Amino acid sequence: MSVLIEKRLYLITPGIEKATELIKSLWTLNLGKEGVHILVKDPSLLELKKISDSEGILKTTDAIPSLIKGAIIGALAGFSVGLLLFKLQLAYLSIGIESIIIFSVFGILFGAWTSSLIGVSVPNPTFLALEEAAEKGEILLLVDLPDVKEKEVVDFVKSHHTDISFYEINR
Repeated sequence: MSVLIEKRLYLITPGIEKATELIKSLWTLNLGKEGVHILVKDPSLLELKKISDSEGILKTTDAIPSLIKGAIIGALAGFSVGLLLFKLQLAYLSIGIESIIIFSVFGILFGAWTSSLIGVSVPNPTFLALEEAAEKGEILLLVDLPDVKEKEVVDFVKSHHTDISFYEINR
């Protein structure tokens, strides 16, 4: 079953047995095996894939947030340069209103490109925090689910697995 990912829950389990029990419980909620990822210090402890095997570079790095920030900053810079040149109207330059658009588009593309190059080399802050918890011996589960199932899954985990805690992401 392919899950349309709209929400990701981050769960912290105290040990291998509880993590395995929770994973099997989550599979009964029709999330599919591909909807549950695990992050452990020693991936040989469980027969499931380690998060780095199942997550792509776009989720484990800061590429997408960097790309968005770069595009916004680039758009503002390009617009400002285009507007400045348009307002100056130097005698030897024939600059029309279309130059503002051209500079803005160039700024978006250049800003997005350069920022994403930097973002690919920066680990995603969420995964850094999760890896720190994994170093302490905790087992971390990442559960991808449709937005409509979020309440059902959260209520299920809170009622059936009281020793499992939720990790809140503040970005």
